[in-house]
Amino acid sequence: MSGWGVGRFDAGLLGAMLAATAGLVFGSTTTFLLAVVALVYVAFGRASGPPEASVAVERTVEDASPRPGQEVAVTLAVANVGSAPLPDVRVSDGVPDRLTVVEGSPSLCTGLRPGEEMTVTYTVRAERGTATFGDPAVVVRGAGSGAGERVEVSETTRLSCRTLVSEVDLAPVTLPYTGQVEDDAAGEGIEFHSTRAYQHGDPLSRIDWNRYAATDELTTIDFRETRAAVVLVLVDAGGATTASASADAPTALDLGQYAARKLADALLDDHNRVGVARYAASCRYLPPGAGHDQTVRVQRFFGESDRGDDRDGDDHSETGRNREWILDGDVLSQLRKRTPAETQVLFCSPFLDDRAVRITEQFAAYGHPVTVVSPDVTTGSTVGGTIERVARDRRLRTVRRDGVRIVDWSPSNPLDAALDRAIHGWSQ
Repeated sequence: MSGWGVGRFDAGLLGAMLAATAGLVFGSTTTFLLAVVALVYVAFGRASGPPEASVAVERTVEDASPRPGQEVAVTLAVANVGSAPLPDVRVSDGVPDRLTVVEGSPSLCTGLRPGEEMTVTYTVRAERGTATFGDPAVVVRGAGSGAGERVEVSETTRLSCRTLVSEVDLAPVTLPYTGQVEDDAAGEGIEFHSTRAYQHGDPLSRIDWNRYAATDELTTIDFRETRAAVVLVLVDAGGATTASASADAPTALDLGQYAARKLADALLDDHNRVGVARYAASCRYLPPGAGHDQTVRVQRFFGESDRGDDRDGDDHSETGRNREWILDGDVLSQLRKRTPAETQVLFCSPFLDDRAVRITEQFAAYGHPVTVVSPDVTTGSTVGGTIERVARDRRLRTVRRDGVRIVDWSPSNPLDAALDRAIHGWSQ
């Protein structure tokens, strides 16, 4: 650490010594007494300046992967790891600009004895995406007044709302590429399917040698194949999606895009071909693709959607096979025509209007298996809220009768839990 106020007090010491000398030389008692006062001031400044400080900080968060809108407790611990007492330590945590502090304060003012530790706890509201905390600002002061000395500390923490969904259960509509969806066909895989008579060219590793030793018959073991699926993750961005459960809660659109991004990430990690679309008066559409490049495109797609970048015109932002399209006019018809026949649809919608029902029914009518992931932002606290909730339940029952699978997600619970509960229900 650099010295604190050295120039100021060196100048004071020089002036006091000159005044004392002048008082003695000229026999002036007043001048000499003034010099004594100056010397006392300089001595106090030297004694009360900030000591050599050694400070350690550690930040912990209650949940590093929260859902959007969730309140997360943050604790910052500050410790004096040096040998000198620190009478005045002031700390301000590096809260990201995009996060709102909803309870407590990220600042602390305290004194610390050698080996002593103090903590401050505050609460922030998480936003979708990744937020990185900066280094805390630590300033140490002496017992007197005046400017303090900043202590350099390093403590980086990330808060991410992009944790992956552990399992996405898809319908058995697949491509002839290796993936994670179990197929009824026999072939390469890891789960036993059946045995058959040996055919010329079968791999030696798949011959049932135990049976050959017992019966002298050559048979081949077939396993259940896993195939890749083609999936369109569709986000409902219509006017009704501006609704939220309360004034400070995330909107239905925020929750839908959060779910869509998690689902798309998980499906791409499982080697499926994934496309994404954001459907409102116009529609942004990224055709299905796979691999790292598609993962980057999907991340860019949702990053631009976060900023509300809905452009007009039938144009595209990238060249090549997986360019992004902007669809206008009869949006649903255009989107359906651009969706490959073997595609299944994951529709993220709050189902707050009949338009969501029409979208679901049209995709289902053209042979696309549809799964609805529906964040519930309705409340029963008012008469209007109760009516809205009943209407939403009626719409979900309507599409469920047509064979559409429903993930009814209450944002007060993790999306993973809602998926697990729905998958368990589908398997009954």
